[in-house]
Amino acid sequence: MKFCEQCGQEYEPTVLRSKTQRFCSPLCRGRSWRSRNAEKSRQHSKAWRKRNPDHYKGWVASNNDKCKAIGERYYARHTDECRRRNQDYRDAHMTEHAAQQAGRKALILGVTIGNLADIAEVYRQAREDEPMRCYLCGELIELGDRHVDHKRPLSKDGKHCASNLGITHSLCNLKKATSLLESDK
Repeated sequence: MKFCEQCGQEYEPTVLRSKTQRFCSPLCRGRSWRSRNAEKSRQHSKAWRKRNPDHYKGWVASNNDKCKAIGERYYARHTDECRRRNQDYRDAHMTEHAAQQAGRKALILGVTIGNLADIAEVYRQAREDEPMRCYLCGELIELGDRHVDHKRPLSKDGKHCASNLGITHSLCNLKKATSLLESDK
């Protein structure tokens, strides 16, 4: 009897390879190679998926629960790394992230959604353009103190489109909350 170098399980070597056999199965032999050649293995898998996109997408579609479980296990083991990577992405794509969150809220409320590129442009202007006037009070707004507000709130049947978005002071937006302007009543 011998012990597998990969999993540690005791096994009976095959007659032909009794002196040189180090693993209990081809699966363990593959796992051992992949653990020693992790980067090479990742590159090979990535290239194969790129060459066979339909096969990979089909497998993912038919094994959705399995993919979710794999993702959840990975997240459980690498929570801090995943959170940091997600935060780095949000920081680098703040405009798109804000537009996406507002779009998600609109979908949940069942509101009509306009052109996403136009909406993202409004969020980009709020984040980057100088100078900018608050559509509520008319004063200039400094960078970092800007909010994008739905002029007619989503909760009051407003649309999530560029024409219904206005850039405001954060304080003006928080004061307005979900109330309607006099002109919209």
